[in-house]
Amino acid sequence: MAGFKEETFKGDKNKLAKAVGLFLMICGVLTLILPFGVAVAGSIAAQMISILIVLGIVILVWYINRLGKMVV
Repeated sequence: MAGFKEETFKGDKNKLAKAVGLFLMICGVLTLILPFGVAVAGSIAAQMISILIVLGIVILVWYINRLGKMVV
């Protein structure tokens, strides 16, 4: 993960890795279904997928900060 400093992270590294990995897998699946969604529903599907990814980023950052005291 970019910017990860093992020395400054006080939380559980396994939970951090699982959370980031799950988020990246979900983003990958959403990216794969994006063209099909655009073909079926048009730009609304692209907007919804974009909103889901941004919401996922916000939740992931909140979870990481709650998980451990990560100093950036």
